[in-house]
Formats: sequence, C-alpha cells, structure tokens
Amino acid sequence: LQQYGSTANCDIAALQAISKRIHYGKFVAEAKFNSDIEKYTELVLAQDSARIVDTLTDEIVEKLVLDRVWQKASMYGQDIGDTPNQGTYKVHPDVIVTTYRDFLIPLNKEVQVAYLLLRGNIMSGLPVTAYLGPEGTHTHNAAIKHFEDSPQKIDGKKLNFLCCKTVSAVFDAILTNKASYGFIPIQNSISGIMRESHDMLFDTEVKVIGEMYDYTQHYLAAKPGVRAKEIDKIYSHPHAFVQCKKSLEKDFGGVLLLTVESTALGAQLAEKDPKAAAITTKEAAKLYNLEVLKENMQDTGDKNFTRFLIIGKEIQSISTGNDKTLLVFGVKDTVGALTKVLSIFQSYNINLQQIESHRRSGSSTMSTVKEFEFMVELQGHMDDEPVKKALQELENYCSFYRIVGSFN
Repeated sequence: LQQYGSTANCDIAALQAISKRIHYGKFVAEAKFNSDIEKYTELVLAQDSARIVDTLTDEIVEKLVLDRVWQKASMYGQDIGDTPNQGTYKVHPDVIVTTYRDFLIPLNKEVQVAYLLLRGNIMSGLPVTAYLGPEGTHTHNAAIKHFEDSPQKIDGKKLNFLCCKTVSAVFDAILTNKASYGFIPIQNSISGIMRESHDMLFDTEVKVIGEMYDYTQHYLAAKPGVRAKEIDKIYSHPHAFVQCKKSLEKDFGGVLLLTVESTALGAQLAEKDPKAAAITTKEAAKLYNLEVLKENMQDTGDKNFTRFLIIGKEIQSISTGNDKTLLVFGVKDTVGALTKVLSIFQSYNINLQQIESHRRSGSSTMSTVKEFEFMVELQGHMDDEPVKKALQELENYCSFYRIVGSFN
C-alpha cells in the first residue's frame, strides 16, 4: 500500500486526470479556430452551436484517438507483474474505449463549443448577458423581451446571451468576467422568493442594476399523439409545480411529478418519453417538438407574474426620484435589535416595500444562530439624502450592511 498510496489519493488523481482531459478541449478549440479563422469566425459570431459541432468533428482523428487509447489501455489495464499483452486484463481495453467514445470525447467537444461561443461573444465587442437556461425557459424568454429594444444585438437580431445551467452559474459568469450582465428570477406572485437567487445576492458582491416583471404562463406539453390520460409522469421546475398545484391536483392527481432544474429541461426529457409530459413554456414546447395539451396551467390565470433582476458588477444608476434600493444587513440575536434598525428608516420617512430574512449557510438549526440577516427593499436611491443619513445610522446597530443595488 505504501508503494501506491491511499485509495483516496488514487481517486483524486484519476478524477483530476479525467477533468484535465475533458478541459483540454479549450486548447484543441483554439488550435482548430486558428486553422480556419474565416469559417470559425462566421460560426461563432452567429452562435451556431450545431454547425460548430459538425465543423469540430473529425471522425478519422477520433478513430485514431480511440485506437491509441485501446493500445495504452491494453498495457496499463493488466495486473502488475503480468507479461505485457498476454490477454488478461483487470479492466478490458474495450471498456476504456467505450468510456472515451461515449463520455469523454462528447464532453470534450462540449467544452470546445462553449469555449468558441464565449470567444464569439468577446469578438463581437458587445456586452454578454448570462441567463438561467437552457434555451426556452421563462427566464430566457423574459430576457429576450427585456433586451429586444436595446443596442445589445448582432445585426439587429441576435442578442449576445450566455446560457447557464444554474443561478449560481449566472453569478459566476459575472464574477469571472464571462458576462457583463445577468438575468435571474427572484420572486413569483404564487410561489414566492426564488431562494437560490436570494442567497447569491447575500453571498456575493454582485449588484442589482434593474428589474422586470413578466407574465408567467405555463403549458402542459407532450410528444405529438400522446393523450392526457396516457401520461404517467410530468417533468418541471419545482416553482412551476407550485404555481400549477390546483390544476395538477384536479386533472393529474395520480401522476408522478418529477422536479428538474428548469421548465425547458422538463420539455427535453418529455421529448424522449412517450408517457411523459412537461409543464413548460410555449417556446420550449416548440423547440423540443412537443404538442401543447393544455394552456394556462397556472392557478391564478392571467395574474401569475415573475419578477426578474438584472445584475452586474457595479451599480450604474443615478437618482431619478422613482428608485428602489436593495440592502442586506445583520443584527445580533437580542431583544429589539431588528426594531431599532427598522425605526431608523421610519425616522427618515423612508418606505420599506419588502423585508426578507436570510439563514446563513452552515447553520444547522435556528437555535444555534447568534446573528440574523435580512434583505430590505426601500423606496429611494442610495444617493438620496434621507437614504444616506439612514445608512450612516445603521452602522450603530448592524453587525454589517451592504448595498446590493439602487435602480429604477
């Protein structure tokens, strides 16, 4: 054992090697781009991921890679001390080749495409907006609607968007300079606060620079020809299930509800299952070749709205007289601590429109928490004199405070 180290070290080394092999795709993509700059420039500026994949794919090269892997695996896959190539393996080379063909090479190609698409965003010289994807989500559709009249377009049509799998990935794209802006859901009129978005505003230095309210309509969709009574499972985002709770209980009480990361992902999964449906958007249903079985699945009809925030690295607005400011702060767990803070805003005649508590990650139970954190939304701009004076007084009662954004 001392000769080879612990199993944990071996696992770490193996995982690091796999990760390195997959992400080596960035160097491959750069080399391929430089080999045919004109062709790749056209594709990346058009953000045409499907044609980029086709152009990147070289079946002859991939076969050579798999042949090389088989040869290496036939040597390294044998027991220590065996005569090379005697035909006995701990791990058969075919297993390794299958892993490369079905997993590592496709993942490596995904990295190449992502790298080139990001390169295209940089080449265009236009700001990139990261959003919670995949394509066809409510967030994606709202982002298009919000920016459709802005100058952030290519040839008047293509908006410079970066699709992210999670809300935290949207924040990370801003913090790592992959995107200038982010577009995230924060609150729904039925299901309430989007907790991940809320937590990330507390846990990062990203700022809120704008907002948008959008009507949220849900559709039940399935593969063409599938009837409602044949459905045995429905895919969707947890918030979509909450917003459609009454409709689901009435018409699909015995159907299995499976939560996924987004409504668009639910549509993708329903496309592959002849007995499944998805609560999704009209755009996603069309994108993934689904037939809409029922419109307006949401419980409140035309009164279901989602609030979205536009986020970035810096607060960009100036006082207009019709502004909002988001603020996070902490107070000790003592009698009257929160009341004292709130009374400061009252003394300066500042209207508080919303207050939300935040539980610091890592606290196992509320009984062990010695400090409580809150997010407040108030009327007024951070540069307005009453707001500035109130913030100065907060220092006497808060363990910390931070302005998350001022916008109109």
